[in-house]
Amino acid sequence: MTLSVYSQEKKPNVKDHFLFFGPICSSYSISGDFKGTDYFQIGNMVGAIPKIDNMIAYGFIIGYRVNQLSTEFALAFSVPKVSYNGNYPKDLFFNVNPFFDIGKKEFDKIFYNDKFIWAGFSEKYYFRKNKKIQPFAELGFDKTWFVVNSDAAKVGGTFGSSFISFVDYKSVGVHLGAGASFYPIKYIGITPLIRFNSSFYNQINWSRNRIGNELDILPKSLHSNALNFSIYFTVNI
Repeated sequence: MTLSVYSQEKKPNVKDHFLFFGPICSSYSISGDFKGTDYFQIGNMVGAIPKIDNMIAYGFIIGYRVNQLSTEFALAFSVPKVSYNGNYPKDLFFNVNPFFDIGKKEFDKIFYNDKFIWAGFSEKYYFRKNKKIQPFAELGFDKTWFVVNSDAAKVGGTFGSSFISFVDYKSVGVHLGAGASFYPIKYIGITPLIRFNSSFYNQINWSRNRIGNELDILPKSLHSNALNFSIYFTVNI
């Protein structure tokens, strides 16, 4: 009698080469120069640098993985609550007509309908392959658009001062992250991630009365740090 033993190779949880995509949910905690107590000045324009409350952002992620390396793009969007606790320098507005001047009004303490958009490219290295749990480290760069509405800035003029509809802060930054992808079902992944981001804001885009936009360079670069916790679900194809 001959006894034969057949071994069956265990099927991998992920392919060697695959495209993946899915929804993402992130929480952001931002610190740095956005403390809600200072302002910037460009000519006769003065803008509040607000405080940004902790926020939740939603978006999507798409990427391509080859063995233990992946290249990814993520986009997240949020409507945060921001506030400002300082004033603007009233003596910076020249040729002000007292009958038309609204320059003695402080900035609104809370702004509304603000927008936060984060877009980033990342390179991930996975320390384990074809396992249910695959830890990784990531490095990447990103761009942030942070739009502050509702009297976020004002500009002086011959007949007084007027409020500006919105100020759009633009930044470039880098980030480091770590996490692990969990595959409870073949080709279906759940990934928690913690990421540290450092961004520099050099430009603003602003509009008076929502008629046309003007791009300016900030007189001093603003800096922010962000601690970001994310979770996303991916389907591998």
